Amino acid sequence: MQRLTRSQLKCYGVAILTVLLALLLTQSLWLMHRFSAYPLFFAAVMVSSWYGGLEPGLLATVLSALACAYFFLPPLYSLAVIGFNAVGLVQFVLVSLLISILNQMLRSAQQQAEINAIEAQHNYDRLRQSQEKLHQSEQRYRLFVEGVKEYAIFMLDPNGLFINWNIGAERILGYQEAEIIGRHFRYIFTPDAIERGQPEQVLRTAVREGFSKENRWHIRKDGTHFWSYCVIIPLRDRDGNLRGFSKIMQDLTERKQAEEEREQLLLREQAARAVSEAALCAAEAANRSKDDFLAVVSHELRTPMTAILGWVGMLQTGRLDEARAKDALETIERNANLQMQLIEDLLDISRIVQGNLSLNFGRVDLVEAIAQALEVVQPVADAKSIQIESALDTSVEPIWGDSDRLQQVVLNLLSNAIKFTPNGGRVEVRLSKVLETRDWGLGTRKRTRRQGDKETRGEDVNYGSAPITQYPIPNPRSPISNYAQIQVSDTGKGISPDFLPYVFERFRQADSTSTRSSKGLGLGLAIARHLVELHGGTIAAQSQGIGQGATFTVKLPLTAIPSSEDAQTNNTAQIQPPTITEDAAPLDNPPKLDGLRLLIVDDEADTRKWISTVLQECGAEVIAVGSTGEALASLEQFKPDVLVSDISMPDEDGYTLIRKIRELEPEMGGRIPAVALTGYARVEDYRQAIEAGFQLHVAKPVRAIELVAVVASLGRMSGKL
Repeated sequence: MQRLTRSQLKCYGVAILTVLLALLLTQSLWLMHRFSAYPLFFAAVMVSSWYGGLEPGLLATVLSALACAYFFLPPLYSLAVIGFNAVGLVQFVLVSLLISILNQMLRSAQQQAEINAIEAQHNYDRLRQSQEKLHQSEQRYRLFVEGVKEYAIFMLDPNGLFINWNIGAERILGYQEAEIIGRHFRYIFTPDAIERGQPEQVLRTAVREGFSKENRWHIRKDGTHFWSYCVIIPLRDRDGNLRGFSKIMQDLTERKQAEEEREQLLLREQAARAVSEAALCAAEAANRSKDDFLAVVSHELRTPMTAILGWVGMLQTGRLDEARAKDALETIERNANLQMQLIEDLLDISRIVQGNLSLNFGRVDLVEAIAQALEVVQPVADAKSIQIESALDTSVEPIWGDSDRLQQVVLNLLSNAIKFTPNGGRVEVRLSKVLETRDWGLGTRKRTRRQGDKETRGEDVNYGSAPITQYPIPNPRSPISNYAQIQVSDTGKGISPDFLPYVFERFRQADSTSTRSSKGLGLGLAIARHLVELHGGTIAAQSQGIGQGATFTVKLPLTAIPSSEDAQTNNTAQIQPPTITEDAAPLDNPPKLDGLRLLIVDDEADTRKWISTVLQECGAEVIAVGSTGEALASLEQFKPDVLVSDISMPDEDGYTLIRKIRELEPEMGGRIPAVALTGYARVEDYRQAIEAGFQLHVAKPVRAIELVAVVASLGRMSGKL
């Protein structure tokens, strides 16, 4: 067993005495006022650990815990501590242990500080001895320096002349020792550094501050530059007199190049991040625009439905007189047509996005197309007392295009002009022929405009300076020299310069707030731009600002018309659904379907009832069912002449129905003419219906006269009409 020293006994004795003193004081105070028994024992633990260290502190902790448990914690005079008192005792022990440990650490730090002070004194003494021996090791240092190859180490005299040259200096700088000794060390500096006085400056810095270190470009004997880290130290004798300089150089060219490459990578990464952030901002802006657009769509679809449902409810009450009932029906029809137009615009945008918008090309008389568009918008203009003026050059020859789509372009521009022109305003539409003498692009060119029998030649038109947004710029490899120009101008609210670049973009409106005064989805200009581009032309918008009106200019190429009148093309080689082209009979005199047996298949009872009523009014015999199974059973029993079927139905759709029918024998109805009457109106929906076995595809909603015309054409196909 290790014997305790006198110092240790003294420390443990102090611990015992402090605990005993804390016990006596606590008992004295306990008789006067029963307070917590731990504070004085904490003091005992602190004094013991501060004076003697960890072990005396632990002894004081144990003795204090026993004293508190025996004399002050119930049950008194017993070491059995229970309940909350046990928790307090445990806390006392833990805090006391922490105090002892902290005091021990403090004692250790103090002891270490004393040891460090002694060590520092010894180091100082050794440093002085080393400085005295430094002068004696000069020869050994010279031998060492001359053998170093990775560093250029050389000596300079007080004037900066080389007096020593090691092997590393020969390797890095290219000079042999005999070539460089006696020359000024400016020989290794670049011309720019010499011109700025850098060699002398680094020596002055070394003398003034005791050393000089820097990174800079130096030059080798062969004229190549290298990046180096340099340290210059002045050499002095015992009396402090300058004896020369020692310079150490390290070639860091590869490291410098690597750092520059990292910087370039960082810059590229920052640029890529900036582009990514810009793209993210653009995507967020696009999402916001789409959200605004969807809000507008919801509003524009709900508004006509309000009028339709409202008037339908009034008609159902039967309390409207004949005049009011007629107004109600006209209102319902007008709002239903409005909804159909909204849906058509949305479908056109969908086709444009998917690249499926098709054109039926043929010979188009622009004068006639514009005149028909004017007839459509004239009632709307009259309602707002807007004067429409037209100047149409009848000498403009027909172009090769889609008549309906070009009329849609003009109609969109006219409707847009009337919508944004206040009451009593003016809208002007012009058609002219323009001849250009050079490629069509941005810049100044000569052009000749022909209107009627008048020509204006040599007019300078600077498209580069005009405040105009033009989409797209034609391909310079296929310039247009002759083109028909359609201009629609108005005296309306105009277009702000900030919005002008986005006027032809989808999902963008100058005002998409709930307080906007003009209605619509704002898709007309986007559709018009795409239709014009499909015809090889351009469309441009020009406005001097808010309240200054706007001018839209459409330019269409005047190209040779192919010999085949029925040529058809589109921008993605897709199939275009046929258009009902029968002579438009008035609604009250539709074609007769007397004796024609029809099978109607639609899961929507209201739609099924309406179709049946329309066709029965024309003399047809109709049986209507709501599922594929019922249709197959009716086909066998009823022996219909024509099938009118929906596509989307529960369990089995219209595609499944027509495939099953086409598998039947002809006498069982396998060759029955069929039309798909569906709400799916995409080009691919039409193609899928034809491939499945339908003869025609008609998109809902459909007018009664159109439905009767389709059924009549199929009846003639079956030989029953």
